[in-house]
Amino acid sequence: MSDREHILFLCVANSARSQMAEGLARTMAGDGILVSSAGSSPSRVNPLAVKVLSEIGIDISAHFAKRMDSLDAEPVSKVVVLCAEENCPNFPGDVKQIFWPLPDPKTLDDFRQVRDELQGRLKELLAPRSKPRHVLSLDLEQRLELPDFQGPRWLPEDCRCKAVKVWRDPVPEDLTPYSHLILSGSTCSVLDDHPFVKPVMGLVREAVERGLPILGICYGHQFLVRTLLGDSHVRRSPTPEIGWHPVEPLPDHEELFEGLPSSFYTFVSHFDEVCDLPEDWQVIARSQDCEVQGFLNRRWKLLGFQFHPEMDLEIGNACFRSDFDALTERGFDMKSVLENARDDGGGALLFPRFLEMDW
Repeated sequence: MSDREHILFLCVANSARSQMAEGLARTMAGDGILVSSAGSSPSRVNPLAVKVLSEIGIDISAHFAKRMDSLDAEPVSKVVVLCAEENCPNFPGDVKQIFWPLPDPKTLDDFRQVRDELQGRLKELLAPRSKPRHVLSLDLEQRLELPDFQGPRWLPEDCRCKAVKVWRDPVPEDLTPYSHLILSGSTCSVLDDHPFVKPVMGLVREAVERGLPILGICYGHQFLVRTLLGDSHVRRSPTPEIGWHPVEPLPDHEELFEGLPSSFYTFVSHFDEVCDLPEDWQVIARSQDCEVQGFLNRRWKLLGFQFHPEMDLEIGNACFRSDFDALTERGFDMKSVLENARDDGGGALLFPRFLEMDW
């Protein structure tokens, strides 16, 4: 048995996505990592998977579909599950699992798109980790019955994280142990004051002074703007968003979103928004009903997303179901929201990328 990390890529048929991921990862990782793929109901390697990898100089023509129980005896240290619409394989044992819900490709263009998305995701997954990271994650949600903030689940396994629910736990006063700060979303309005607002504002200002990178999600994104620019830069949204909506990265900022579709679907749920940002607060993404779906401030090391990259379909739809009646009364077609749910898996890319940003 060697000390090499063993990454396993799983889908149902082990014919397309997992085969491409195996070929790409083996080429990108070299000999330092053991790479394999398998399926729960293997069929045969799709010729289009072979073709699109050959277009970039990778030969998987000798690959064959494999069952999970036929794997190399070397223990698996990490499993990447690639299913989107199918019933995903369940890998046994206590192994870290990462979910990349990529659609099953059908056409040649589909295969090329999946190949390119896999390249972007693998670049993040296989990136060398040099600096120790210790993240302070503040969960700002007031309704304690809702699921905990899901951001920490997307952080790399070598990253430490302290999660604090500010409506229940004391807000930390010392940022010395931490390298990064994350602020979650909330069903609160950013226009209102709550007991946690003043101490968290103080913590944000201290983080900026210390040069700690900060990521804000939805309410947290708005909270950063209110804290550092003032109340005049947040407002009630004239077009609130509820559902799984497409978000479009803006020109010159596509690299941050590399590996996601050019218009990617993600969870959105907000009645407030940021507005009138100064020039050094660069707008990096938008949607049909929200002009500021993301911002970047390099001087203060700030990244904000109005959308929720941490939400997957299961947890996001559970949140929508819990508020189904209330949101329906506010005019949203919640039946359609649930029936047309689609998530392009931004959490697996954007949280690790935040940690690796070169400000």
